[in-house]
Parts: sequence; structure tokens; C-alpha cells
Amino acid sequence: MEHCNTLSALPITMNSREIADLVKSNHADVRRSIERLAERGVIQLPPTAKVQDKQSFSPNNKTMVYVFDHAHKRDSFIVVAQLSPEFTARLVDRWQELEAAAAAPAPVELSRMQLIELALSAEQERLALEQHVKVIQAKADAFDRLVTSTAGSVNLTNAAKSLQMRPRELSKRLNSMHWIYKRAGGNSWVAYQDRLEEGVLEQKITVIPKPDGTKEIREQVLVTAQGLGLLAKTIKPQINRNRT
Repeated sequence: MEHCNTLSALPITMNSREIADLVKSNHADVRRSIERLAERGVIQLPPTAKVQDKQSFSPNNKTMVYVFDHAHKRDSFIVVAQLSPEFTARLVDRWQELEAAAAAPAPVELSRMQLIELALSAEQERLALEQHVKVIQAKADAFDRLVTSTAGSVNLTNAAKSLQMRPRELSKRLNSMHWIYKRAGGNSWVAYQDRLEEGVLEQKITVIPKPDGTKEIREQVLVTAQGLGLLAKTIKPQINRNRT
């Protein structure tokens, strides 16, 4: 008689409501963070579902949630790193619990060697996730520059003046250097994620209330002091050579 060692076929998922509970944050804030990161192309916008809202006392106590499957758990790490970096390890632990529950066959079906292999696999996964958390923390630091600016950062117009260039010319050069780009149908320049992480650019976000009660979000690329110094060493010498 053969022993069945087939792993559970149940999908492993985590939704935005569960993430909000893990990081002790408001669910609406978690949803907004997911939507902002998806708009920037940092993560993929996950599918939605309706689940029971235990905090609601209304007859229709359903709430819309974003659902992350196992293939997109990295995106959930980025969301938590943006919201509350100190809770990222807690999210890692929760994913491991879900994976262990889905992957572990009945104990009677496991041999001693299989138990050892399972333990080794779990330890390797834990070490890999710890390393991944460090990478995510570095990205979280870069995300902070999306909404704040440091001393010495200037907009593209003032950066062009410092480099003795026309603003349009500088924007064109930065675009060709893969520093900035425009979204499809958008008018504002947006900084590439890797340039934010390098600390040469920042993305300033301003929320402006409108008379009708809605809010308008305006974005502006800023060049940091570090970025301006780098451009002075790369772009300006080329301009001087072209003029001679």
C-alpha cells in the first residue's frame, strides 16, 4: 500500500485586512499604501475580494480587501516596509505559518528523514527571508524620500540654473539617462525607483484639498545635493565640450 505524501493544494493568501491587523494599522491606510505603490509600478495591484468585517456592526458587514497570493508575497513585504518597517519580521513569520500549514502532510505519513528534510528546508527559507527583509528595509528607506525632502534638494528648474542649462534641456538629458520618466498620459516627471534608492533624486508629493471636497495629488522631482554634484561632474563637462 502506497503512502500519500501529496502536499495541500489549498492556495496560500494574505489580504490587506490581515496585514492591517498584523501591523496594527488602519485598513484604509493599508489599502491607500497598496494603491500608491501600484501606481508607481513598485508592486502589482493585487486582485480584490469581499470578506467579513468583524469590526462592523452593520447588516452588510462586508469590506473590500486586496489579496496577495504566495507568488506575490514580496509585494506584501514592500507594503509593510512602507507602512511599519518594525513589523516586517512579523509578516515574515505569518507567511511561514501559512506555508507550513499548507505544505505539511499528516505526521503519520512522514518518515524521520522527511522530517529532517522539512526542518532543513524551513531553516533555509527562514534565512533567505531574513536576508530579504534587509533588502526591503533599504527600499523602505528609499520610499521615505517619496514624501520628504532633505536640505539642499532643488527642483529641476533650479537644478538647470545651477548647471547653466535650460530646464527643458536638463529634463531631456535626465530622461535619456534613465533618471526620470513620465507615466502614460501623465504630464509630471517621475523619478526612477533606483535613482531614489541611490539618493540622487527625491519625489515630493503634495496633497491639495479642492473646493468639492476631493484631493489633488501633485508630484515634483527634486535633485538632491548628491545628485547635483554627480550631474555637475557628468553633464556639465559634456556641455562645455560641445560649446568649444
